[in-house]
Amino acid sequence: MDRSELHLTRDCDRETLRRRMSSGELVRLRRGAFVRKPSTEPGSAELRDKALLTLHAVESTLTAPHAFSHGSAALLWGLTLWRLPKYVHLRQAYRAGGMHSADVKRHIGLPDVAEVRQGVPVTTLSASVVDCVRSMPPLAGLVVADCALHHGLSRTRLACDIAEVVGTRGLARAKRILTIADAGAESPWETWVRFQVLQIGLPPPITQFPVEADGHTYRLDLYWPEHRVWLEFDGANKYDDNAYGSGKSGRQVLLEEKRREDEITSVLGVRPLRVMATASRHWPVLRSRILARFPEHVAQQAQPQPWMLAGSSDY
Repeated sequence: MDRSELHLTRDCDRETLRRRMSSGELVRLRRGAFVRKPSTEPGSAELRDKALLTLHAVESTLTAPHAFSHGSAALLWGLTLWRLPKYVHLRQAYRAGGMHSADVKRHIGLPDVAEVRQGVPVTTLSASVVDCVRSMPPLAGLVVADCALHHGLSRTRLACDIAEVVGTRGLARAKRILTIADAGAESPWETWVRFQVLQIGLPPPITQFPVEADGHTYRLDLYWPEHRVWLEFDGANKYDDNAYGSGKSGRQVLLEEKRREDEITSVLGVRPLRVMATASRHWPVLRSRILARFPEHVAQQAQPQPWMLAGSSDY
């Protein structure tokens, strides 16, 4: 994120600003803030940068003590989000007056401890995750919790902060998410796959299960050793040329993945069920395919978890 891309009305010559808007060079980010118009359709990184610039635009208007919180804090901490937050979230000592902004949500209560990230005050990492798992839909909250644990947040610290929450709103959900959060998830889609199998009512898998094969140590996304079931999330873009800056062609990556699968299969005696993001549009089919991999008695005993299907909240 380049903060020099943020143009505030208060810092610009009005006539120059008007001319740059008329020419299409700048577009409105929010009231009193503008950014350069993207030359191409923005990708996920560009949209994330835009969301961060919006936080800094809001910061420029604030005078009372505050700390960014919830999904806004998760952004500032560099955590992965299932989707970018619709609102900028703040903790303040009081509610806004009549001139409040429609794109800002204020939460009453300044934190006892705040930190500074990217030049602005923010709730601590653990407090930010607690706010997210209490207020977001279960999948979105789990994505944040998984990411935080993966990057070193202590589960004990998170549990202590959840235990100290005042009030009951979202508390039961937060405790449940903590029980299924897993530091082994390396992407939000890996979290999504695990979320689906847990929602079905299947037993928790082992994430990043190590397998020694032909002198290599491979790690499986999701594995149930007792049932010999192996699930992998297969992102189609990893087969693009130079995906993730690897310098490899898509064909090279595909061949390496095929060799990896063959070597693991020679040890485990089982091939993976590969799941792609497009499967989210055909969930009943995917559910049947997953259950079919398990012994019949395990599939029959699986009980869906209704709490994991809580409706999407406007966050």
